[in-house]
Amino acid sequence: MNYRVTFDSLFGKEDMSSSDVHHVVANFDSKLKEVRSQGKHELSDVAARLWEYFSSVEVPNQAKAIAGLALLYFILPYDLVPDATPILGYADDLAMMVMATRKIAALVGMAKVARSNVRDHYGMGG
Repeated sequence: MNYRVTFDSLFGKEDMSSSDVHHVVANFDSKLKEVRSQGKHELSDVAARLWEYFSSVEVPNQAKAIAGLALLYFILPYDLVPDATPILGYADDLAMMVMATRKIAALVGMAKVARSNVRDHYGMGG
């Protein structure tokens, strides 16, 4: 089944196709191992956090799509600054992932507040 997730991303309207999703799932582990082996722990920590958002059933779809696109940018070799560039190679990846993490945190926070308001309004408790 082919699907598309459309959402307002960090920079406007974006799409993430099922082939993009499969690419992230298939290549995330190897890219994460690669950056960890290079001692880039901050980068790998942010990527791991995005993976948690991307794979969580409790995260809204819009936030998942943002996480997926940031991870796709991290995984793909086509960057503004190529990963092999000394010192700055992963700077654009880190910046993209940090911006995505902030946007996702806001979306997840809004979703939690909305769920809480519904529970309170209908006396559902918990």
